[in-house]
Amino acid sequence: MTDLNSGHIPLSLLPEVRRGIEYRCFCPRWRIQDITVGELWEMFDVRWAALSEERLDKDLETFLIRDSIDLAETTVQVAALHQGRVLGGLRVHLAQVGLLKGISGVQISRVGVHKDWRGKGIGHTLVSKAVHIARDVAVDAGLNLIFLWGRVVGGRDPKRVLRLYERAGFMRTSRFIETKGLLNCLMVATVRGTPAEHLSALGFRVTEVRDANDASATSMLVIFDADSGGRTADRRTSSD
Repeated sequence: MTDLNSGHIPLSLLPEVRRGIEYRCFCPRWRIQDITVGELWEMFDVRWAALSEERLDKDLETFLIRDSIDLAETTVQVAALHQGRVLGGLRVHLAQVGLLKGISGVQISRVGVHKDWRGKGIGHTLVSKAVHIARDVAVDAGLNLIFLWGRVVGGRDPKRVLRLYERAGFMRTSRFIETKGLLNCLMVATVRGTPAEHLSALGFRVTEVRDANDASATSMLVIFDADSGGRTADRRTSSD
């Protein structure tokens, strides 16, 4: 188990370069400051621009560039940079899953890449690095669940974002949340064992099925609450 106060820095947080793109982290708790303050703010701008493209409500008051999670000392910020320019970023942090009765886990969120730099593997590399970081954070916190919300986008291939996360090791679930007119699928992974085993141990009834509408997808977890009487209660509307 990584001791946050021991001075030991997990390898997952160290800077790396892939195909000429730098990937760096910032986390006060681990004393990692490989992203400058100016680069952090630029990353917040890039993330917000990417994530707000399809939102029906562009008001900053309903979707802050920076929020309380960004201010938490345990949150790990990850940025992709090229020649001093921020190309994208995300964050890794402790969180609870409201649609799973508030169980605790480590969340990867606010994933965004500048529109001029998409299709170059930056998003996949950011998420892959974030998964390794999330594992270290989870082990330190005594947690097993890693999760994110994968956006179901518009166009001819609405599940392309979900497949990006599946390649990073996540599984789709039957739980969705609608935020400002956008549909997001809960996707899960675990440090130990399988997501199905972990959720079953927590009292959920889980069935693994194939997505009949997407032949390229991995299996999907249909999750039932123990007291649901067979109902999945799989969608919720959020104001954020």
